[in-house]
Amino acid sequence: MTRPGEERANGYDPDVTEAGQQDRTNAGDGLEPVLVSACLLGQPVRYDGGDKSNSLIRSLLPEHFDIFPLCPEAEAGLGIPRPPVQLVRNPDGMVEVLGVEQELDVTGALRDFSHRSIAKLVGRIDGAVLKSRSPSCGLGTTPVFDEARNEVATDSGVFAQTLLLHMPRLPVIDEEQFSDERLRDAFIRSVRKQSATRDHVV
Repeated sequence: MTRPGEERANGYDPDVTEAGQQDRTNAGDGLEPVLVSACLLGQPVRYDGGDKSNSLIRSLLPEHFDIFPLCPEAEAGLGIPRPPVQLVRNPDGMVEVLGVEQELDVTGALRDFSHRSIAKLVGRIDGAVLKSRSPSCGLGTTPVFDEARNEVATDSGVFAQTLLLHMPRLPVIDEEQFSDERLRDAFIRSVRKQSATRDHVV
């Protein structure tokens, strides 16, 4: 079985990112801090070394917010490139993160990273924009397969679930929802309201 975590992602230092200190857009401008899936910002962090650059997110978000880019899979040490993974429900009903084309289990690596990094972000971000259908970042849109690899449901990715567990009131949206002007405007308002009510960490 392939062991995750042996290869450091290109240019990423999980210890730095977990503390909320990695390179940010508009840092120090007094804007509300928002976590964003790094692939949506054009960073080549996907399993195939590519990205999912979203021009709307790249152009509009920096006008409103201080951007924290993050890729849970890369920063959990799974490498770039890396074998693709998907959510799989085992016979006990538990959902695991397993390799699509090879025997691989990264469930523990992703969960450990998610809990560790998000715990350090509590009180430091006011919202999040995540990648839809991702096994780490999807918001109720990620396909879940049975052991025969038949799609049986949709769920949220491991990182997204953990984020909402730690910060249940955090405004969160994916890139497909962000393309809807009504949902986008509601998200921006919610982030600003969150910023006004949270306890800021100095």
